Amino acid sequence: MKKIKAESCENAIDRETLSTVRVLDFGAIRAIIQKAEEEVACPPDTTAYELLRTLADNHGEIFQGEIFAADGESLREDLTVTVNEAVVRHAIINETILKSSDVIALLPIFPGGG
Repeated sequence: MKKIKAESCENAIDRETLSTVRVLDFGAIRAIIQKAEEEVACPPDTTAYELLRTLADNHGEIFQGEIFAADGESLREDLTVTVNEAVVRHAIINETILKSSDVIALLPIFPGGG
């Protein structure tokens, strides 16, 4: 799996090959990392799953628990991931290649309602 450095590409060998995507964080995820959005520099052909794995590595165990199921590999069923406002089914998240300027939203289940 490719390593992705969140928020900067200072250590990148070739900066021009990186794509920058924007990640929008909602609900419990936003509360954990204490920001609404972040930019991430990704190597070419990075999948949405690889991005999520890297974010989990960067943000720690609590964040990881909001993204991944108990097995540590599959996504939580109550997590919705969108790329450019289109819902990405969990079954194809590892096939979803990100492009520069893509916007990824992480939407955990929201408690409450009426």
